[in-house]
Amino acid sequence: MPLERADATHAFAYAPFATAALFSLALLVAESLYLYICLPETLHFQKPSTDNSSGGKATPPARDDAAARRSAASVLRRLNLLHFAYLFFFSGMEYTLTFLTNDRFGFTNMQQGKLLGFIGIASTLLQGGWVRRIKGQSAHQDKGLVARGMVACALGLLCVAHCALVKSDVAPWTLWAGALGFAVASATVVNCLNSMVSLTQHANTSAGRRLGDFRSAGQIGRALGPVFACSVYWLLGPSTCYLIGAVAVAAISAVFIALIPAAPAAVSAKKRN
Repeated sequence: MPLERADATHAFAYAPFATAALFSLALLVAESLYLYICLPETLHFQKPSTDNSSGGKATPPARDDAAARRSAASVLRRLNLLHFAYLFFFSGMEYTLTFLTNDRFGFTNMQQGKLLGFIGIASTLLQGGWVRRIKGQSAHQDKGLVARGMVACALGLLCVAHCALVKSDVAPWTLWAGALGFAVASATVVNCLNSMVSLTQHANTSAGRRLGDFRSAGQIGRALGPVFACSVYWLLGPSTCYLIGAVAVAAISAVFIALIPAAPAAVSAKKRN
């Protein structure tokens, strides 16, 4: 976009997005300071506690069931791969959405902001008013929320693919339906997958290690997805791009429903009574 001409009344004339960037930076700094000051450290790693009830001797862990341990490890690997695949397509398709609205419908910055704001606000309301109330109560509910979110994402991508075929300068209602599908997916999938990973316990892997591996897989997909989606968008066209995304997310949903158990395997190192 062309840069505005600098003058004395507009300090950010040659950086039109500098104000928003500085505002975001101020929010991040304020949040970091708040967490550092008000959030107490609960892990006193420098002073490990000892169990005095057994005379200071650590109780040897019970022998883990080998089959359950292998099952837990398999579930974790599948969740990591599904998280990577889902974010690979979701982040890529979401990244190219502004290309479509500007290229096909001539959206201005204000209209782009309204569309992205609609996705963010709808996702926040869904996550706070619906997902937060039932997430983590049971593995069945978490799996159901993930499945609904993935299906909503696939349907949303189909709606956006339809928008790419519309011969009109006015954005159809299916664009906003697709945005709503993105919002449902943002509110449900990753949050509930995190819960499922935290519930899938393994004797040889701490919760921090499990969640770290899981989120690392997702971030790799989030980084590579836009490169793939942008390449397909400009080489094959927007309708093909979003149709590929819809089919891929639908396939990921089917694999998730078929291969991930509703009750994650739990292998604990605690002594069985």
